[in-house]
Amino acid sequence: MDALQAVFQTTDQGANWRLVQNQAAIHPGNQGEIHFSMVADPGLATRFYIAGDRAAASPFASNIFQVDVNDVTPASDAWASVVDGNANNTAGHADSRDMIFHSGHIIEASDGGIVRLRNPATGGQLWESMNGNLAAIEVKNIALNNRNNANALDDRVAVVTRTQEPLTA
Repeated sequence: MDALQAVFQTTDQGANWRLVQNQAAIHPGNQGEIHFSMVADPGLATRFYIAGDRAAASPFASNIFQVDVNDVTPASDAWASVVDGNANNTAGHADSRDMIFHSGHIIEASDGGIVRLRNPATGGQLWESMNGNLAAIEVKNIALNNRNNANALDDRVAVVTRTQEPLTA
């Protein structure tokens, strides 16, 4: 199984660690090795955001959670989704790769490009695309022979390019 197994927290620069409890399933697609991101909330030391491969049910959009840790009562650690109904019915593309905070918003990169979560941790949070004219693709496999170049693009299509003349090294 290729999924997140546990999250730990330290409050003393690594001298002591504790398990963050009530963990949500961020890798229902078992793609944890390549689809994972996490960012600390710069305004609240007990909050971070964590993302995985995809939502567990169709339409399989992004799978991102706000995690609030409770050092007094660890059993009260809370994992709350920040997509779909918890973000004004908006979500980014699945397969998270990276997240950062910028000007109070979360910027998240995935196989589908770049999205921004406006107003995280508020009732007005909203995901919006930042792709503009960015053509986001992920090349999954590539094959090359004398006259053909075949690319299998993840979540998209397969492309075959044929040349008139044989390719030479």
